Amino acid sequence: MILTSVLVGAVWGLLACAVNYCLLRSAVKKSTANAVSNASLARVAVDAAALGVVFLLRNTLPIDFAAAILSTAVVLSLGGIVSAFLLVKKH
Repeated sequence: MILTSVLVGAVWGLLACAVNYCLLRSAVKKSTANAVSNASLARVAVDAAALGVVFLLRNTLPIDFAAAILSTAVVLSLGGIVSAFLLVKKH
């Protein structure tokens, strides 16, 4: 059950990371400070929404809440680091 919860949280975190990467990539292409600031704010909102969904579904889904929320948070953190490195590599 814990492994399933970790996998569910990790997959959910990866989906949020993909959205965050698209937001950041489009902001970097615009190359303005305002676009990057807005993208950063939107990325925080996406992260909060991803964690919020896990929190709201804790009683609905048959998963271990602690494992799911921790794996989601870890994947979101690592995904932010990896996406920054990918964008730096391209430019």
